[in-house]
Amino acid sequence: MEKVKNHHQSAQKTVMEEMITYFQHNTGGETAESAAKFLRAANWNLEEALQLFHRNQEESEEDDYSDTDYDHSECDNLYPPPIALIHKGSFENTKLDAKAADRWLIVNIQSKAEFGSQLLNGHTWANETLAETISSNFVFWQIYDDKEEGLKVSTYYKAESRPVTLVIDPITGLQMRSWRGMMEAETLLEDLMPFMDKSPQHTTSSQYKAKILHIHRRH
Repeated sequence: MEKVKNHHQSAQKTVMEEMITYFQHNTGGETAESAAKFLRAANWNLEEALQLFHRNQEESEEDDYSDTDYDHSECDNLYPPPIALIHKGSFENTKLDAKAADRWLIVNIQSKAEFGSQLLNGHTWANETLAETISSNFVFWQIYDDKEEGLKVSTYYKAESRPVTLVIDPITGLQMRSWRGMMEAETLLEDLMPFMDKSPQHTTSSQYKAKILHIHRRH
């Protein structure tokens, strides 16, 4: 059994190495590290990885960064955050606002070092249908892990991977759902549907009633 497992892992590694080589050949000699980054962002779908690369190249060529004072520390993102969608304020204040509005809180923890974070901003949160759905039914809060509060929230919810997206119950503070990495807008929309059927207050009330009923049955 162990031999079969090792053989499978070896074969998988060989395929990944071949994909990296093919990617480099078709992108004019990108480094292996850069090739792997694009492939991971596309979940090792070679065609999608190449499309991402070429789209990135086209957008880079369109932007003129001739200013030598360009601030890489703040503007290095390929795609800007969804400013119109992000609730302004601290995590605790945002949670209170979500509670008052009786809406689930969506928390997106990003990393400037992970290309998947760029893809979320550029493709997922930028999707009009998803953005409208979130704006109308949820409270959305985004933070980067190099910020003190971003580190604090990710540590509390034990969110070690980046990027990560959480659905938080604003009443109890409990994490109800999580997604790692970049998600397609259509997939996320489908996964969020159950949260639109019941509000946090309705869910918490139902859970409380069920707990009370369970206690009474025990006695």
